Amino acid sequence: MKKLLTSVLMVSGVLMAAAVQAEDTPPKPPKIPTFGELDTNGDGKISRKEAEADHMLSDRFSKFDENGDGYLVWSEMPAPPAGDKKPKGLASE
Repeated sequence: MKKLLTSVLMVSGVLMAAAVQAEDTPPKPPKIPTFGELDTNGDGKISRKEAEADHMLSDRFSKFDENGDGYLVWSEMPAPPAGDKKPKGLASE
């Protein structure tokens, strides 16, 4: 009986410690796709259909499409996420 009680207390302690640690861990921010990830066909521009992979970009597509051609090129994009570099071979801007 004493062993059972000790085991139950140990398991309870481990579970409580895990729960406390989980609460202290802040949630990760959503991943922002890079230009290259959104440009799935590799033509150097992002179509409205390709932009649907990122709901925030999709919702603001018309705002960013400065020339109204239905595509976003690198220069029309909002500030890129950290580490996103201009892909080689982009469509002329």
